[in-house]
Amino acid sequence: MSDNVKFIFKTLFRVPITIMIAYFIFNIFAFSLTYFKLLGLSYVVMQTAVENNYLPSEELNTINNYLDTVSDTGVINSAYLVLEDPDDSSIDIATNRRQYGTPVTVGISANYRFILPLTPKEQLQNTDEGFLGMDSGSFSGFADEAVLEQRRENIASNPNNNINIIYTVPGLKYYPDLN
Repeated sequence: MSDNVKFIFKTLFRVPITIMIAYFIFNIFAFSLTYFKLLGLSYVVMQTAVENNYLPSEELNTINNYLDTVSDTGVINSAYLVLEDPDDSSIDIATNRRQYGTPVTVGISANYRFILPLTPKEQLQNTDEGFLGMDSGSFSGFADEAVLEQRRENIASNPNNNINIIYTVPGLKYYPDLN
């Protein structure tokens, strides 16, 4: 009888560990795949800016269309092109033509969303109270579906999960008609 009890407890112990390992492996795989797709696209954006000294509208539309297909995965909330330096406002936006050698700041930014299960504490109506037990008198109950969905959305839109790949490069094309 004790072997059966040991087997049950071992199984109960393995289930959450197996779930966490599966989430960990999935998140590493999804992050790697997403990061390298965005890195490849950022190289295309950078190369286009270097060759033309700005981003022409035809290439910009093509890049945005591809960026939309990359954003359709479940792990990216929003992905967009960075067309100006967020730290230096003196550099023009990357869609304006400019003279040879003028720096162009371009890149990709995406909000990556790690897929995580809600912890049991996050499922409570009042997350500040711990699991004190149902009979302690302080248990306020479990949260409803709308609150749980809002908490999942808050976790998903964490601004610390941004992938920013930004380059400032000199343009190479010469425009004799610009001053």
